[in-house]
Amino acid sequence: MNIIKPLSSLRLTLAGMLLLVAGVLVSYLDAAASSAWLVLPLLLLAFNLLAALLVNPRLSHHPGLLGFHLCLLVIAVLAAASQLMLLEGRVELTEGRAFAAGDVAVIRQGPWHSREQLETLAFVQGPIQVEYAAGLRRGQTRSAILPMAGQGLGGAQEVGDTRALKLAGYRLYTTSNKGYAAILSWTGEDGVVHGGALHFPSYPRYDWKQVNRWTAPSGEPLALELRLDAPVPVDRSWVLGSRDPQAVLLVNAGGAGHTLLPGEAVQLAGGSLHFEGLRLWMGYEIYYNPFLPWLFTAAVIGVLALGWYFSVKFRSGATAVSPAGSPTEMGDAIPSARH
Repeated sequence: MNIIKPLSSLRLTLAGMLLLVAGVLVSYLDAAASSAWLVLPLLLLAFNLLAALLVNPRLSHHPGLLGFHLCLLVIAVLAAASQLMLLEGRVELTEGRAFAAGDVAVIRQGPWHSREQLETLAFVQGPIQVEYAAGLRRGQTRSAILPMAGQGLGGAQEVGDTRALKLAGYRLYTTSNKGYAAILSWTGEDGVVHGGALHFPSYPRYDWKQVNRWTAPSGEPLALELRLDAPVPVDRSWVLGSRDPQAVLLVNAGGAGHTLLPGEAVQLAGGSLHFEGLRLWMGYEIYYNPFLPWLFTAAVIGVLALGWYFSVKFRSGATAVSPAGSPTEMGDAIPSARH
């Protein structure tokens, strides 16, 4: 007990809280900061609370009070475990293309979360629709996700601004980033074909600079520009949809310019470039935290336990002071005040 008592010190509690505040600030300012900035203060507070429960009987003299502190302990441990397991990332998906774990840009990743876990996600990006009102005010986003076999979902799932895709413990949320992707294929002089989707900047936000660069498999750098025939409507409602718009692809290779319509190809040094057509791409935020439901449950139980404790305390401890100065039950004080 002499070893445990120093761990229950309020000074240690204060130190743990200050370290936790510092860890939150570091994580907020640097998304790539080590999870230790949050895990260590949380574990310190968990040990501090456990020691206090063991040496201080006042924290557990009522079941409600004990339940509240146990829930705090569980929350601290689960929050630390969440930092070790979580993943936050971004990905852009093109219509008709399957999700690839290698395309995910990781923002924050706990040491217990492996990149291989992302490979359990198996789905294809379906049609995308984004509604706009006059003045380019964005309305609802509807993005269809087509899960592959074995994902536990029966058919297409619609993801939007307020509806996430829940798959294999991950949550995917649509973002305001979306635009056009040129579907390209490259046929080298050796006959080998390479295909892919080249994403242009977010549309219609950057409708005025739909440009990008790509290095062909032959090693030649290419500058590409997408020119859409129809201007962005600003005076009426419209829908950014999956239909191929009227557009041309400008290709600059070694100072020579080429113009391609969907379905056309151009012979360049080392091979030929084929512009197959346009599709939409959608940006997503990916979030993984398997302990989130348990954290919510522990918080709810803790609030209920604390409410139980205070309700019992107020009912049993409600007293008043008589004119003579002696404590009486509140029920007795009311009649005496009438005389």
